Amino acid sequence: MKKLITLLVLVALCTTASAAVSTLTVQKDTMIFDSWGAHDDKNYGAYTSGLSVREGGYNNRVMLEFDLSSISGTITNATVYMRNRWTVATNANVTVSRLTQAWVEGTGAATVSGDGATYDTYDGTNNWATSGGDYTDGLARSVTTVRGAYFGIDITSMVQYWIDNGGSNKGLIIVNDAEVPNFDINSKDEVSGTRAAYLVVDAVVPEPATMTLLAIGAFGVLARRRRR
Repeated sequence: MKKLITLLVLVALCTTASAAVSTLTVQKDTMIFDSWGAHDDKNYGAYTSGLSVREGGYNNRVMLEFDLSSISGTITNATVYMRNRWTVATNANVTVSRLTQAWVEGTGAATVSGDGATYDTYDGTNNWATSGGDYTDGLARSVTTVRGAYFGIDITSMVQYWIDNGGSNKGLIIVNDAEVPNFDINSKDEVSGTRAAYLVVDAVVPEPATMTLLAIGAFGVLARRRRR
């Protein structure tokens, strides 16, 4: 028994892991918009212009969602990159939060399509618990953007939460802390999606062979105990 335990300890100490870098193009993107009570019923799921991040009465908020089904392990870095569509240059303070309600992207292009998220609804029909989106665990971030260039926002802790809590990935929402400065990002429906937002994830994943050895060792310990 002692020899088996010693072997397991040695295997654990020799555990190897591989670093994996994944680049994921945004799966869903849209903007929800409420300008002094107007536009709150419009959907932007197929909008080919800029998606704005602006508060102060305009209340433009961007929602993004990425498919993380291929990601596992310990997340060492996760950065979402977006392209500044037209703003000359700006330094903005934003809050990036986890959405807690699943939402539908929709087919609207600044139109009342009735089939996707708006400022008041998450699918064109059913209301958010709070107008403007249901979200939590905000990450305060300062971003510097330049027209025509990509900029990144660190969301490492958010991605790790999604990986650790299956079914919790409902995307994120970006809310500006003020009316100005503000910025627009390219949507995936613009220019055939070549300027769409994307997520780069660095993860450390245990090698399959090591996990197999640990499983065999654990089975051996249980079998030994049963024989006793």
